[in-house]
Amino acid sequence: MRSCQHKFELASGYRITPYLKVNWRDKAYFDLRNSGFAHIGRYQKAYAMGDASVRLDAPNDKWHAEAFVRNVANSHAKTSGDSVFGGFMQASFVEPRMFGVRVGVNY
Repeated sequence: MRSCQHKFELASGYRITPYLKVNWRDKAYFDLRNSGFAHIGRYQKAYAMGDASVRLDAPNDKWHAEAFVRNVANSHAKTSGDSVFGGFMQASFVEPRMFGVRVGVNY
């Protein structure tokens, strides 16, 4: 996982902080034998996921607002999997792309 952020101080006293994060995961197997049965889905190919945000802090940290995106590329990947009776595959996936806004007040 790699991330970077930098705070930019503005003359008006506001502060802007962009943030980027990239997480790369190698191929993963979901059974003890590391089977590569692609038609059953017992493994996940390598993939990357990224997050980004921009935060605005008011002078004297009175309030802040942040816009963010999680899973920027909308990667579709399994985080776990298991074979169940009858040859069916049960799996969990990463969260889809999500946009959001956070606001906060210090008092």
